[in-house]
Amino acid sequence: MATYTADAGTLMREAHGSETVVTSRYIANGVSISPGDVYQMCRVPNGCTINSIHYYGRSSGTGGIVFDVGYASSALNTLSVFGKATISSTGQNVLLGTAEPVTVSVSDDAAQQYWVITLQPSSGTNTATGTFGLVVRYSRAGTGRPT
Repeated sequence: MATYTADAGTLMREAHGSETVVTSRYIANGVSISPGDVYQMCRVPNGCTINSIHYYGRSSGTGGIVFDVGYASSALNTLSVFGKATISSTGQNVLLGTAEPVTVSVSDDAAQQYWVITLQPSSGTNTATGTFGLVVRYSRAGTGRPT
């Protein structure tokens, strides 16, 4: 079991009106991906509402690895909250929507005041060379949400 962090050099935050868009990406360069690994993709601040999560990815040399898309906070690690995504030799471009919109809620006395959106392999172990990532859209408390 290993924990990986998305490439900080590609993390982009853009404001689109009342919505913030975060794009993160992980570059797998001949890495063994297996259940138990956790890929920390991006942070979403406490009190924000996640409006959508979009997964993209493509890899060579893999027969298909299924990721649970969820979040981690200082108190818990919840998987499959936002659905499942697959990395394979066929490019994936999927809007995940099983639980949106959802409000990030962290106890006021928690050390970290954010959720980390995570990808965790749920099946298959394989060596992958390619890229996968997320585009997360969220609104801050007190701002209008897109309708």
